[in-house]
Amino acid sequence: MPRKMDAIIGLVNEYRKALDTTEKIKVAHSIIVSISDRMTLFLLGHAAAEAQDLRQLVFIAIVQGLEGFRGESDGEFWSWCYTIARNIVAKHFGKRNKNPTISVEPEQLARLVDASAQREAITSEERTILNDALAVLEKAMPECFSLLWKRYIMGFEIREIASELGVAFDTARMKINRCLDSAQSLLEKS
Repeated sequence: MPRKMDAIIGLVNEYRKALDTTEKIKVAHSIIVSISDRMTLFLLGHAAAEAQDLRQLVFIAIVQGLEGFRGESDGEFWSWCYTIARNIVAKHFGKRNKNPTISVEPEQLARLVDASAQREAITSEERTILNDALAVLEKAMPECFSLLWKRYIMGFEIREIASELGVAFDTARMKINRCLDSAQSLLEKS
């Protein structure tokens, strides 16, 4: 039976203190059992068809990363777990298809459909310009392309990007803003 959420960081601390491999495996199993339902729901919402395969990859990555996890609260642990899951989903779709699929909640999809009905459809010429701009940006500034893609297309929070980069929140925010400015300048030149 899964433990209460407030027990998660306690399990992580047990894992940190475990002296032998058998004990670490036992505690890691308890952690996976405790997070299993929430991680599965997350994956079903973002990659339903591949959820079971990705679930195993997420659990493996979480267990492999436990030694390096430095958070001290349940919130930090859950954020770390969701970041791992989101990165695995993004990597999966990136490998499978150069145009990643983005999961959208049904309510949000309905709002987008309504909003798109009020706007003119993008023309093939505009689509070509947009695709060319993305290609120029990706080629000229791959790091910026990656940061902007994660922030504005994948919907990563700045704190998640900061955590992934191993930098402070403000540093990540400034990098994203500088990349946005550089991208705009680059696209104006091309």
